[in-house]
Amino acid sequence: MPIAITLPYLSPVLANVTAYLEGYSFSFRLSATYRDSYIARVDEGTLVDEDETGFLPSLYLDGVIAYQIIAYQMTDNVEIRMEATNLTNEREIQYSDSTQRPYNTTVSGRNYSLSLAYRF
Repeated sequence: MPIAITLPYLSPVLANVTAYLEGYSFSFRLSATYRDSYIARVDEGTLVDEDETGFLPSLYLDGVIAYQIIAYQMTDNVEIRMEATNLTNEREIQYSDSTQRPYNTTVSGRNYSLSLAYRF
């Protein structure tokens, strides 16, 4: 009979999907990353009330919009880029012993950036 071994920090399912659209001077990208629940640590007999700790599933959504402005008879190139990460404001939920027993929640929040690049 085979023995099932669960490796720490290894999710059974990990998926990433990206959709993008690019034109002459415009680009748009939207990415979603899903990570299934996983075990972080298995007790080695040191804790009385905790056999394992792990994390619940998470889904992150990121997006990028870029627009290039070409001027001066096609010799100068300016790019405006807006990026956003963690659009769904996903939480990392850590559990102890059972997925019904969460003990730590981490929220990194949404992040936005706006940049301007000039190439000469």
